[in-house]
Amino acid sequence: MNCPFFENITMSNSFKSFPCFLLFLLGVTLFFSSCKPKSKLDIDVSSIPMKINFLRFDQDINRLDSLHGEGPYQSILQKYPEFFPLFINKITGLGHYPENYKKFLSGFITYKDYRKLKKDVDSVYPNLNSFQSELEEGFRHFRYYYPHQSLPTFLTFYSGFNSAIVNTDSTLGIGLDMFLGSKYPIYRSVQFPAYITRTLESSYIPITAMKGYAKQLFSEKRGKVLDQMIYEGKILYFLDATFPKSHDSIKIGYTGKQLSWCKEHETEIWASLLEKDRLFHGDKNDFDTYFGEGPFTPGLDPNSAPRLGEWTGWQIVRKFMDQNPQIGLVQLMGMEDSEKILQLSGYRP
Repeated sequence: MNCPFFENITMSNSFKSFPCFLLFLLGVTLFFSSCKPKSKLDIDVSSIPMKINFLRFDQDINRLDSLHGEGPYQSILQKYPEFFPLFINKITGLGHYPENYKKFLSGFITYKDYRKLKKDVDSVYPNLNSFQSELEEGFRHFRYYYPHQSLPTFLTFYSGFNSAIVNTDSTLGIGLDMFLGSKYPIYRSVQFPAYITRTLESSYIPITAMKGYAKQLFSEKRGKVLDQMIYEGKILYFLDATFPKSHDSIKIGYTGKQLSWCKEHETEIWASLLEKDRLFHGDKNDFDTYFGEGPFTPGLDPNSAPRLGEWTGWQIVRKFMDQNPQIGLVQLMGMEDSEKILQLSGYRP
């Protein structure tokens, strides 16, 4: 094998062909890697137009501080007929819309802590470029699967650290104050635990928003543990489809170590779910153990991951989709028989 690049290099006879052999191995590796079967979720969506235009509810609310009279409030209500009452009644709890809320809202936006929060949010998000393009890519994939589904109105707001994502039938709202970075000092002062603040980064916004949107679109059926597992697994598979290049740890909100722990202990996790027929009952303690948020799963190794029912449901749904290639995302999301999905998955870790 002639290898001109190396022909002027002096070496012992036993190693003269070694660089050429390395090049040969590299070529073989590249050849076989290019022949790997393409994932059914690895699709080209570049031709699908998608431009998200955000309404800045946060900025519109802030402007009320310098305006007077009834007109500005009516203008906001006309612009946000569904979200504005929700913001007053549920997100911030500033009274009861439409009675007795204006003085509370005025106090809220002029309060010194809110002004500080506004300054901090504006410094982190002078614009929305840090997450907008990735969110658009996710909804470009969504449009591929659901070409006729109308998209929500996208907006940003401040919740006073109450809500990260708020969905209605027609709105997807992103609470920017809930994504100021894991080191943001006020998160600690309001006693957010570290396992929560770790995910309060702008990199989590696209997937967190899409997850909230999916849960708005697809109703939850919570009867037995298996129902909840499959529902959460379907939502995570929906994220696989809409963000096929994103890491699993971002989709499920685990650290790399927690994700590795799940993979290493998958058999034991499944065995614990099979004990006492847990899968087919709706015991509150089991729901708390396998779906509750926390730094780890109660009763297990402190290095364990939380929400093991959610993670296991994800693996079942993935296996189901691998075993049944004729079923697409839309059909999957419409399936409600959790036992059938488990049976046809052949899941046996």
